[in-house]
Amino acid sequence: DQTMTMSNFGPQHLPYKTSLTKDERQTIEKNIPGFTGKKLLLIKPSPNLDWTLTPMMYAYSLKNNQLTLILQGWSPAKFTRQKKQLSK
Repeated sequence: DQTMTMSNFGPQHLPYKTSLTKDERQTIEKNIPGFTGKKLLLIKPSPNLDWTLTPMMYAYSLKNNQLTLILQGWSPAKFTRQKKQLSK
C-alpha cells in the first residue's frame, strides 16, 4: 500500500515512494547535489506535504541482504536482514 510504520510515529502509516517523477528528481538533485544519480526514498510525515519538501529524504542502496540509508549530513546507516529463527 506504499505506506510504512516507524517506531517513533506510533501506529501511524506514513506514505513513501521510491519512483520519482522527472521534476521531483530534478528539484531534489538541485537542492541536494549529493543525491544526484542515487536511488531515493521519500517518506511524508504529513499527508499534505509536497514530496520534494519532505524532511524524510534518503539515498539508499540495497546489496545482498544489506540496506544502506544516507541522510544528508549524516554517516550512512546500514541494516542487515536477519534470518528468521524457526521455533521449536
